[in-house]
Amino acid sequence: MSLFIDPVSNLYIQTAKNMRVQKRSVNVSFQEKRLKKLCSEFEAIFLSFLFKQIKKTIPKSDLLEEDFAQRIYEDELYNILAEKIAEEGKFGIAKMLYRELTSIKQSREGGYYGRSK
Repeated sequence: MSLFIDPVSNLYIQTAKNMRVQKRSVNVSFQEKRLKKLCSEFEAIFLSFLFKQIKKTIPKSDLLEEDFAQRIYEDELYNILAEKIAEEGKFGIAKMLYRELTSIKQSREGGYYGRSK
């Protein structure tokens, strides 16, 4: 009994396997990018909330009256400032959150103590 492997079908099988691996790696890379973006957005929301809470600690003055337009402008200013800080990664909350979430995901995939579930 001789074993004959057709080079064309073998090439097809290898290509199909490579495509599955590439698709899986592209999917993982997309999920990682999405998770990084979500962590950055969370950091921006947190910083915006933090800036607004810090502003509340400043005593109000009777020198200038605060109107609706000024409140809207300040809210937008804090939101944009928070987004820029989060994009640059200067504060570090997004990095810490991403690191924690990926370690949780890896531990769940590997199971407890490295064993599969």
